[in-house]
Amino acid sequence: MSFIRQSLPPFLRPPCVGDLIRKPAGAGGVAAGGGLLVDQFNGANGSPLDPGIWSTYNAAAIPGVEQRDGRYRAPVLTNAGNQTVWYLSDDGRLDYVRVAFPFEIHFLGIGIGRIDDAAAAPIPGTHLVASPYAFCGAFVHDLVLGSLNYRAYNVGHRGGTHYTIEQKNSDGTGFNSIVDEGANFTGSPGAPNTVMDLRVRGLANQTVEFDNRAVGETTWVPATEAGFRFPTFGPEVFVGPATYEFGTHNGDWVGRVDEIRQVA
Repeated sequence: MSFIRQSLPPFLRPPCVGDLIRKPAGAGGVAAGGGLLVDQFNGANGSPLDPGIWSTYNAAAIPGVEQRDGRYRAPVLTNAGNQTVWYLSDDGRLDYVRVAFPFEIHFLGIGIGRIDDAAAAPIPGTHLVASPYAFCGAFVHDLVLGSLNYRAYNVGHRGGTHYTIEQKNSDGTGFNSIVDEGANFTGSPGAPNTVMDLRVRGLANQTVEFDNRAVGETTWVPATEAGFRFPTFGPEVFVGPATYEFGTHNGDWVGRVDEIRQVA
């Protein structure tokens, strides 16, 4: 496990607030049963995300996000100017819904894949640079996009720490606290895997907790927590997937999600 703290002076971008998406049963990809969010990304290959469900912030950071083969697919083909990254004063693309506390949302089969095969793990030094920063994860952001108030739990590679899950917290001042689950947590060089199930729980006290499990397992494992300065959330937040890399382009790859399901 590795942990870092880094900070910048306060930074604020213009607000961008999305729409509340509680849909009638069966509408816009939201399943019957209380109007809770369910999206299995089963639109036609190459189609955009369902606008009846998702709003998008900073779409130009990764313009090609689509539905393909029953997945959310976010191809990362460039990182010019760190355009994709969520780090310090930078923020990338976020596809999001607006939910009220308390809530529970599962991100199933979320992680990173190869540009030509989203189901296969991109291997550092083969499909990516030797020490890549490449993630797709679950984000929780306050209602002022650009405020740097968010929590994230991301599957992928973190520099020399391969096959891991990174937790990132930004408290609105340009300060990030980051911890990961350690190398070879989701897979290993002998058994490469960069896909997990993640659970996001929004508690009644307007705080957020993360859990993980291997795809197909039933037991959730709490995320590692260590000395964080957490963001402050109001009664509602934006929640959704985000894909990003850091630094020079790591090599072409994709962020991917099989299903996003709200259970409470």
